[in-house]
Amino acid sequence: MRAPRALSRFAHRRLALAGVVVVAGCTILVVSRPGAAGAPAPAALMRRSVVSASARGARPGKPGFQIAMGVGPHTAASTAPSPTPPAAEPTARAPRTEIITYQVQPGDNLYLIAQRFELSQDTIVWANSGLEANPDLLSIGQEITILPVDGVVHTVAAGETLAGIAARYQVDAAAITAHGPNKLTDPSALQVDQELLVPGGVRPAPPRPAAASAVAGSAAAPVATISNGVLAIPAGAPAVPVAAPAQPGRFVWPAQGIITQYYGTWHGALDIAKSPQGSPILAADAGTITFAGWSGGLGNAIQIDHGDGFATTYAHLYSIGVQVGQTVAKGEQIGLMGTTGHSTGPHLHFIVTYQGGIVNPLDYLP
Repeated sequence: MRAPRALSRFAHRRLALAGVVVVAGCTILVVSRPGAAGAPAPAALMRRSVVSASARGARPGKPGFQIAMGVGPHTAASTAPSPTPPAAEPTARAPRTEIITYQVQPGDNLYLIAQRFELSQDTIVWANSGLEANPDLLSIGQEITILPVDGVVHTVAAGETLAGIAARYQVDAAAITAHGPNKLTDPSALQVDQELLVPGGVRPAPPRPAAASAVAGSAAAPVATISNGVLAIPAGAPAVPVAAPAQPGRFVWPAQGIITQYYGTWHGALDIAKSPQGSPILAADAGTITFAGWSGGLGNAIQIDHGDGFATTYAHLYSIGVQVGQTVAKGEQIGLMGTTGHSTGPHLHFIVTYQGGIVNPLDYLP
């Protein structure tokens, strides 16, 4: 992949004025967003009708970063301040206090939705139980619940107290009573099945699978399982804790485009998008094709075993140009970018596993 050209001091200043920040190895375009908007607060906690990306409380346009990926020398960060103060914000409106239902739009992902509503990704997932199993597999038109603030919604069970609920979600009870729509005029009189929004609440973490014990001479855990013709990638990030060796620059970039979602707690992959579909997908390293075909929500997918515990997976492809058992060279074209399976737009869902555990692809790319 061609390295980005170095920028002059003048270019750095022009980029800074335009909202572009230059960091080591890539250029990040920060897409500007207007101030928060919302309707006056209702008197009670309620769920509103389905809204689109431009409705109240949302952002018109997709926030995020455009990345110019390259393998050239690092470029120093620009810190040039803007000579003019930012424009005055529009007249502030009351913050949103109601729960709304959002309909997933083309190009959406968990990161962008969280940014659009100024919430954490945790809050989005906690409010939508279906996303926790696989938050990456969003579909256009899918409806998800959006809270007005970071936190969780709790349904009161028999025998629960406000103090116990607050302790469970690691907040002060006053934070729950202070949220007007909860209507807690008498905190001691909680009702069974009453819904409470817990601002700032943190849901208890579910138990995670333990790492397999390392036994000398034992075979490495499989990087994926193939059952009934479907490639199963371990869910989570990582699914199995592993001590993967540090090998920066070991792989080549498998595609060109913009990074629309990074590896993180709810996303065990790197998403690289480019429209329209059909951009070349390259093998990140030499290896043997262990899977090539349809894989449910991953759509058309390819997996390459690199022979030393590492494997890479390429999902949502438009077409596949290799077959199982074939050996490929580093940088060889193996398919075309697409939007098959559960996907909201053309992109590559790039997964790196080491001995069964998902690792951060950026730790192994130039």
